[in-house]
Amino acid sequence: MIMLNWLHSLRIPKTDWTQIEISSHCNANCEYCPHTVYREAWKQRFMTMDIYRRLLPALKKSQLAYLQGWGEPFLHPDFFTLVSLAKQAGCLVGTTSNGKQMKEDTLARIVDSGIDILAFSLACANETNDSIRRGTSFEQILAAIRTLNQMKKEKNTGNPAIHIAYLLLRSQLDEVKKILSLLKGKGIHQLVITTLDFAPSREVAVEMVFPETDEEWNALNSLLDSVVEEGRKNDLPIHYYLAHPNRPQTVCTENVRRALFVSADGAVSPCVFMNLPVADVTYFAKGEEREYQRLVFGRIQDESFANIWNRKSYVDFRRSFETGCLHDFCKDCCKRFTILT
Repeated sequence: MIMLNWLHSLRIPKTDWTQIEISSHCNANCEYCPHTVYREAWKQRFMTMDIYRRLLPALKKSQLAYLQGWGEPFLHPDFFTLVSLAKQAGCLVGTTSNGKQMKEDTLARIVDSGIDILAFSLACANETNDSIRRGTSFEQILAAIRTLNQMKKEKNTGNPAIHIAYLLLRSQLDEVKKILSLLKGKGIHQLVITTLDFAPSREVAVEMVFPETDEEWNALNSLLDSVVEEGRKNDLPIHYYLAHPNRPQTVCTENVRRALFVSADGAVSPCVFMNLPVADVTYFAKGEEREYQRLVFGRIQDESFANIWNRKSYVDFRRSFETGCLHDFCKDCCKRFTILT
């Protein structure tokens, strides 16, 4: 039995990260989010402890367990148990939150849990953020960051590192220049600027920042470079993702050859965009309305992660980025053209 377990462990790959959707429930109504647009078709669920425990062997070989998908992670009733189990597996643990659950007792448990990364989502600043990310509060997030840093100081710990995930919308390009003045000196370890990569409706597609020409890309790149430089001057590291119209990458920024996504129902997919909890909906890509279909290679409650990862169809999918024979969903995905700066 020991030999069989050892042989089985050899089939489990080393991954850069495993993204785990522990909750598809959300208590916000961000206007661009599939959770809002697809509300009638959305399947609300929490990952069960049984499914999560089946992932632990894979987490032992993963550098990072990121507990976040299409919902708010802190709504999961066993959130801190999930963090503890992942930490026991030996990997780094992170999550992203809308900030609505950040009461003082929750913040204290976050610091005590030893979680490595806590990111807060923003889109624009102040009241603009609150109107776009309906139900969330920019000021509540700033207050949570202040309290977290005070608690970390009192407990003499560096965890969690506080990140900001800032969404750049086409209608709010100038807002990105304002965010630094509001976040500098707040004990934030990193600000990452991203763009919309999935459009569940035509209205949302209009907000996508996907330059159509080299000239437009150069202008946006210059704008964001200036923000990065201001961040450097103020000891706030800033990185950004920006798609280039004429430079498809050999590997997308979802890192599908060395990372994966597991949805709350245990379905294993290459990335979060291929595994929304919906059916019979459409999305928009390249100006076209298309039928959305999940791409799932197996379910962790039905078979081992090693079997799923080594399945021929999954292996062929990962190799497709070498051969260029990409899945239809990937061909026009923004992530394939996105460059991290």
